[in-house]
Amino acid sequence: MTLNCDMHLPAYGIGDEKRLMQTILNVAGNAVKFTKEGHVSVEASILSSEFVEEWRTPEFFPTLVDGVFYLIVQVKDSGSGITQQEIPHIFSKFSVSQNGSIRNNGAGLGLAICKRFVNMMGGHIWVESEGLGKGTTVTFLVRLGHCDSPNDPTHHGSGELITHRYTSSQEYKATASFPRYHKGH
Repeated sequence: MTLNCDMHLPAYGIGDEKRLMQTILNVAGNAVKFTKEGHVSVEASILSSEFVEEWRTPEFFPTLVDGVFYLIVQVKDSGSGITQQEIPHIFSKFSVSQNGSIRNNGAGLGLAICKRFVNMMGGHIWVESEGLGKGTTVTFLVRLGHCDSPNDPTHHGSGELITHRYTSSQEYKATASFPRYHKGH
């Protein structure tokens, strides 16, 4: 499993840390669960203004305003994949693949809860797969507030302070060298 973080990912943000972590753990857990051989990667970046239009869909219209940013998390695996027919149902409670021999354990409540949490955080989640045996990519965006430090006087409201931890900027930059991702890639 690999983790890649964009160099521009803020060290702090304001949002619902518990729901965000539960979403990341559920999505990454499913990727591991359905990948018997191969790889799983988790990539985190922020939505930049030059790519906002590419992320808009009829049901999701992110807008960048002062004080907020969108965190993009993309979990890719080389696992069992899913069919195009199953994608619309993947966020239903107790969704189980029709190909029971490959995905004999359904996603249960996990992805249904993830969708609910992401929506509550002003975001959007979707799944892409080229089909059975070709892996899966789950991408979600969530809206978070900017915060420069844990003692930032602008940190107010009901959101919790979310801290992105890294040990040194040199180490962080060395492990954070992936391009920005946008929908469709």
